[in-house]
Order: sequence, then structure tokens, then C-alpha cells
Amino acid sequence: AGIDVERRVENGDLLIERGTDAYRQADFEPDELITSLADACHESVADEYDGLWVAGELSWCFHTDLTYDHVVDFEADFDAACPDLPVTALCQYDLSRFN
Repeated sequence: AGIDVERRVENGDLLIERGTDAYRQADFEPDELITSLADACHESVADEYDGLWVAGELSWCFHTDLTYDHVVDFEADFDAACPDLPVTALCQYDLSRFN
């Protein structure tokens, strides 16, 4: 798409993390993760961006002790917080793995 990914990463404009690592930083606690994402949104605006764009793919949760309900609770709580945040979020689910 004509994006210099290496340059965007070097400049701090793009961060790519494994889902387990990103969630582990918040101890898999939905409230802590939402706070972390909210902080990232505000930092993005402070750095003169329009907001934060975030995408996640959720199959990593099959490799943890988390229940499906834990993941769904986070998703619901994050969705509820989004209208108050400068964020565009996309969470991806493999429909053949989630019922």
C-alpha cells in the first residue's frame, strides 16, 4: 500500500505486538487493559494525531487459561468505553474457532 512500515515503526507511529504480550502487560485484567488503551489514546492525541487506531486478532486467547467469558467481558467493557475515546478499533475473530 506504499507505507514504509520500517520507518513507521522506527518513528513510533506503528506498534505491532503479539496479543498475549499486549494483554499480559495488563495482567489479562479488562479494566487495566482498557485504562492502558485509554492512556494510549490520549498520548496519541498529545502527539498531534487524530487518535489511536488499534486492531486485534483474538485467537491468542486459546493459548491462555482465560475463559471465553473473560474475553467477551473485556470486549463489552471496551466497546462501552470507546464512545468516550479518540479510538478506532477492529477486533477480529476466526468464526471457525469461536462459536
